[in-house]
Amino acid sequence: MNRSRELEQFRPVIDQCLRCGLCQPVCPVFNHNGNEANGPRGHVAQLAALMAGNLAWADVAPALGTCLLCGLCERACPAQLPLIKIFMTVRRLAPKKLNAAGLQFLAYMRLPGTWIDKLAPALALCQKALEHVKKQNELATPPVTRQPLAMPPQKEQASTSAARRALLYPGCLGRWYFPQMIAASMQTLRLHDYEIAILPKLPCCGRPAAIAGRGGDLLASARRSLEIMARQEFDLLVTPCPGCLATIVKIWPEMHALPPDMRKLAAAIASKAHYITDIIANAPGKKQGQEKIYWHRPCLLGEREDRTSRELLGIGPAGENAARCCGVANELGGDSRNEAGNDLLQHILASGADIVATGCPGCMLELQRIMKRRGCHMAVRHVMEIHMQERKSPKKG
Repeated sequence: MNRSRELEQFRPVIDQCLRCGLCQPVCPVFNHNGNEANGPRGHVAQLAALMAGNLAWADVAPALGTCLLCGLCERACPAQLPLIKIFMTVRRLAPKKLNAAGLQFLAYMRLPGTWIDKLAPALALCQKALEHVKKQNELATPPVTRQPLAMPPQKEQASTSAARRALLYPGCLGRWYFPQMIAASMQTLRLHDYEIAILPKLPCCGRPAAIAGRGGDLLASARRSLEIMARQEFDLLVTPCPGCLATIVKIWPEMHALPPDMRKLAAAIASKAHYITDIIANAPGKKQGQEKIYWHRPCLLGEREDRTSRELLGIGPAGENAARCCGVANELGGDSRNEAGNDLLQHILASGADIVATGCPGCMLELQRIMKRRGCHMAVRHVMEIHMQERKSPKKG
């Protein structure tokens, strides 16, 4: 692999960088340590120096490994540069470094889902045993659920004959960590008269591999998913995971290593993909209760979905703290991930909230990890769980 030649495709983009610094104030890592090399502008400058031959890959890789891939810099960039695409490509080209998180998710991507279901109790026990060997902050995830979501038949009839068919994409985290999130999503789709299709053997979308820079594993995951989807008929692809959605919509269609027919299929599927709240707009929201909800807005959640989620939760506009990155996207590990998580937890605790709501299972996983390390026992729930709990609650009065 010629790293320099592949990086050269970004030279025109990097040359467009104004070095204005508007990306710096929004970067969680730069805000925490103030190190120019760890901020987006510093990353771009390092890549320019790398292409000029003034820096080596070994000099650049550690700094870019601190990036949380939250995308806040990209939104603030006046030149609208595709910074996250550049940084993820550099991770793929740079020498690989795997931690416990990478090994665990790579195992999930390589094993058929039915095998992991059978192994779930053993995996849960093994990971619990690891806590006595490794530090808690090195463990990326809590143990897998001992009883993964029991998948229904591939087809569930809705209440109307004219119902649209929605393919529910559960994602790895929903499948083996948060089956209650998937159950709430299924119930919501039923209430909105969708015919549900859900595929038990659907593999990982490949996002963990993309983040860790493992292009081969990403390609294999995308191919397996597309092969399965090609045999299905559905009007919409729906997921409660913003990470899965971003991978399906933004990464799969641009994978030139896919055969032309698969790239065409990926583009067609991307046009049908939706985040769960995007298709239930105008649903009745939660009534104000006694519990105080802290809304954590995932980095990958768009403004429209964010607004719908807050309406479902019955809360007003989110403050600036709600958009703080939890750090989970940094699968490479390192101090920046823990710093971001600790900073977010500090604001959550200061808010006096009783429960944390978010729209991303990855954020749920990271928040639980952070709270466990700090001895905090606050509940963390997906917005769909809270929405369905409100719908099931007995009416008062």
